[in-house]
Amino acid sequence: MELSLAICAGLWYWIARTQVGYTLHAILCQPLVMALPFGLIYGNLSQAMIMCKYSNVYLGLVGNGGNLPAE
Repeated sequence: MELSLAICAGLWYWIARTQVGYTLHAILCQPLVMALPFGLIYGNLSQAMIMCKYSNVYLGLVGNGGNLPAE
């Protein structure tokens, strides 16, 4: 199980970082899209979606360079 997850994560990282296309790069690097296959591999899709939700909230609250967003 861990080996298949490591292989899937490595391939996902490689595909996302090669920046094959601008739309593919933007889609593949989203936490929601990343959580789906890893949740399916682990067999706990609901927990993966919950973790994704909290990471999206964190990314929305923390600004680049330590500055908080205005809204």
